[in-house]
Amino acid sequence: MQNYVVDVNRVRWLFIVVLSLLCVSGCVTTYEQDNEQLKTLKYNSHCKKRKKRLAWELMEYNDKFGDKNGDKALSLRNPINGSFSNSATSNSELYVMFIVNSSSEIDIMLVEYGKYFVKDSGDFDVDIKVAGVETELSGRNYSDRITLDKSSSKILYQYLRSDHSIKFFVSDEYFSSYRFELRSCHGFGYAYKKYRF
Repeated sequence: MQNYVVDVNRVRWLFIVVLSLLCVSGCVTTYEQDNEQLKTLKYNSHCKKRKKRLAWELMEYNDKFGDKNGDKALSLRNPINGSFSNSATSNSELYVMFIVNSSSEIDIMLVEYGKYFVKDSGDFDVDIKVAGVETELSGRNYSDRITLDKSSSKILYQYLRSDHSIKFFVSDEYFSSYRFELRSCHGFGYAYKKYRF
């Protein structure tokens, strides 16, 4: 039987080498995992910012059979809040939707109490205020939306592309008034170019 002499220094050295290798491989894995998590966080943050910017989405119209007819428009992803007043109420809840069919045809849908579309046929004055400057626009309600005339639509379209906040005061001949604000148009120009309808 042979006796093996154990060199204590050699064992210590081997132990340190093995331990060092384990630490280095663990650090590399941790670094790679941290780096991957950082990339994921940056990507998710970018996506959240992008989704926040794109408050506008593409919508498609349907024909009388419920099929897509090829006509498209940009609309707000979510309605904006405002208030309305008339002879029966004051500062009541209002939802507003914008539909941009083209740079010369923009519709505004007003929803009183969050459930009743304004369907009064007739002319509407649409006053807007952007960066302290007031502009008078006009439109007509034919069904459940106010369609701005061509020149008014073109003016509003330019303001939508400017990314400024736009304050609205809409009134009809029956003394109803509607106040709301499109706080930021950020992303409208990008969405309009992206969908190219």
